[in-house]
Amino acid sequence: MANNNSNGKGFMGHLWDTVSGFFTIGFENVWTNFLETTWEGYNTLQKRFNEWMQKIDETFWGDFTNFAHEHDWIDDETRKDLNTLSDLTLPFNLIAYAVAAGGMFTTWLKQLMFASGADQRRRLFSKYEPVDIDASALLSASLLAPEKYEEIKVILKSLGHGDDQIDLLFAAIKKAYDEDTIRVLYLRGVLTNAQMIARMKELGYTVEKINEIKEAWPIIPGPSDLFHLVAKEAFEPDIIKHYGYDEEFPVDQIKWLKMQGVSEDWARKYWYAHWQTPSIQAGYEMLHRGIIDRNELNDLFRTIEIPPFWRDKLTQIAFMPFTRVDTRRMHKAGVLSTEELINAYMDVGYDLERATKMTEFTIQYNADSGKKLTKAQIINGFDEYLLTYDEAKTMLTMIKYTEDQADFMLMFTEYERTKKYNATVEKTIKKRFLLSLITEAQTRDKLNELNMAGEKVKILLDQWTLDKYDNLKIPSKADLNTFFDNKIIDNDTYRQEMFRLGYSQKHIDWYVKAKGMKRQKE
Repeated sequence: MANNNSNGKGFMGHLWDTVSGFFTIGFENVWTNFLETTWEGYNTLQKRFNEWMQKIDETFWGDFTNFAHEHDWIDDETRKDLNTLSDLTLPFNLIAYAVAAGGMFTTWLKQLMFASGADQRRRLFSKYEPVDIDASALLSASLLAPEKYEEIKVILKSLGHGDDQIDLLFAAIKKAYDEDTIRVLYLRGVLTNAQMIARMKELGYTVEKINEIKEAWPIIPGPSDLFHLVAKEAFEPDIIKHYGYDEEFPVDQIKWLKMQGVSEDWARKYWYAHWQTPSIQAGYEMLHRGIIDRNELNDLFRTIEIPPFWRDKLTQIAFMPFTRVDTRRMHKAGVLSTEELINAYMDVGYDLERATKMTEFTIQYNADSGKKLTKAQIINGFDEYLLTYDEAKTMLTMIKYTEDQADFMLMFTEYERTKKYNATVEKTIKKRFLLSLITEAQTRDKLNELNMAGEKVKILLDQWTLDKYDNLKIPSKADLNTFFDNKIIDNDTYRQEMFRLGYSQKHIDWYVKAKGMKRQKE
């Protein structure tokens, strides 16, 4: 026994081994079955939960969002956006369900309570007056009612503002000058330079920027004024001095111009350019009399802005050409050649064709052959404006006509010429009157300009007025029917125009009645 006990564990040891082995085997069997059973149960639970959640998805995102949309809780776009949340996985889809449903219901309930409590809310507001006036409104009121300053200050304190803050608030509502006002006050001397800088600082400008802006305040003439000053030689000291443009400058105006930003230099340039210059014709007259020379005439051209191309050409026509009598006599004396004779006649306004005829006439007139011009040639020359009245009369007396005879022939020729011209003008006036291009009063004035007798003017106007009526077009019956059917004219106008076409009142009534029946059918 002693050996068995010493070599083994003894009774208690064997007992422990037996018991522990039993529990070990039992625990291993139980734990293994527990894990398998638990995992299988979890899978079954998850499957059923997912099936349940799918039903919730269908119910919520289908029925609930449709219900919310039908009751105007959400709009169509919001419903579509909410339905996209059904694609979320656990647990986010549950969170989305809860937030969306709770949010919509809470919002609806809050709005319902707010709307239903409007009357109660107004009664309580009237009783307790819980709303404080806005501080900015109070500050504006202090400007309109300065006597309320202390009362406004008390209210601002009740809003939680301290004295320092209140002082700052009142300072903040003080308006600053705008930049243009500061400029005007500075230029007029109301503000000193230091005061101007202080006012500009109130607008947020730095001293550096203020000095830069100050340089832009003086006025500089615009492009059109500058070109005008240049054209009037305001930048040419020699011309200014020579022509006295700087004289009589009103010095007193400098003070007022500076107040507007115009410097004395620019004020003087404007003065140099303000003078009115003589006309070209006056310049010619002064040149003829030796009052000015050609250089001064050229300066006049510059001042009145004549381009250089024309100046020498205008100078060339400054002098009078030969008269026709002088031309004829100079040719007879041999001073002018035939070519010079043509040029002389062109100088007084004849074109080449008429100047050539005048030359032929002069050559014949000055011929020593003893040939004389015929009456017809002289009368024709007068009729074509180649000869003046006095020239033609002299020539007629040279071929043995008396002065009375010459006067009669020339006056008759002049009468026929004027008559022909007046007939052409009268024809043109009539055409313009018939086309309504001129009024009756204008027509009468134009006929009077022809020295026409008043009775004749009246007869012509009466005759032309009748011609105008004869040519006047009025709508046909078919046109009137169309106008009436389309309601362009009314019943009275339709009747009047049909009467003008010659229809009797009885027939007009028939037409109107027929039109009325037609409209009833339509």
